[in-house]
Amino acid sequence: MSEPIRSISEGTFVIGDTNGLTFESGPGISVSQPSEGTVRIANDETVLWSGACLRQGGPAATLAESASNFEKIEIYAVPNPQPGAFDFPQVFTYPGDNTNGAYMCPFMINTDLKGKFAVGIWTITNGTSFNLVAAGQTDSYPSVNWNDSYGGVVKIVGINRIAGGNA
Repeated sequence: MSEPIRSISEGTFVIGDTNGLTFESGPGISVSQPSEGTVRIANDETVLWSGACLRQGGPAATLAESASNFEKIEIYAVPNPQPGAFDFPQVFTYPGDNTNGAYMCPFMINTDLKGKFAVGIWTITNGTSFNLVAAGQTDSYPSVNWNDSYGGVVKIVGINRIAGGNA
């Protein structure tokens, strides 16, 4: 077997000189060269927490690592986990170094066909403790019925890791 054929079959064939190449990627994509001849392409998103719906006044979620290690964080909120509600997670994006924020999700209850909004206010302490401090629903903002029956968070994702973090 000739050398080029053998190297292809063994997975060691190199096309040209790759030392002069520069790799670039778009948003949310990471390209690295961990060793000579290897290029790693990956989605630059890290799930920091995912689980049962976080509710107002419930326990805090512990993030897998500090949110400030990322350019942005995405918070997946569900506006109304009640039966019969037209409900799906909605994604809200914040800077990774934010320590608090708020969101407002539109939703509708099939029984009254009235448009409503779920409102949530959250905090992150010590970089990794995420708490939904207030949640409620309204159909005439700014009047909010604050209670734990509406709104919650089901996932938190870090986007675009920052070397050294935001500290």
